[in-house]
Amino acid sequence: MPLEQGKSEAAHSANVKTEIEAGKSPAQANAIAYSVAGEGRDCLPGNLPVQSTVTQADMIADNRNYWQQKK
Repeated sequence: MPLEQGKSEAAHSANVKTEIEAGKSPAQANAIAYSVAGEGRDCLPGNLPVQSTVTQADMIADNRNYWQQKK
């Protein structure tokens, strides 16, 4: 049976139920439902991207200062 497209809670629940009935584990069924909704891993808690504010020039300057202090 094809899975429902869409990001609604009803579509997600129906997709999880369909996958569990097909023999998938609840965790795998949930992951498949998120994938079908186009939300994948990025929407799950704890998977937020980390924005780096350190530039390469900052790292080079820090490295230079570190080694100058070692002399």
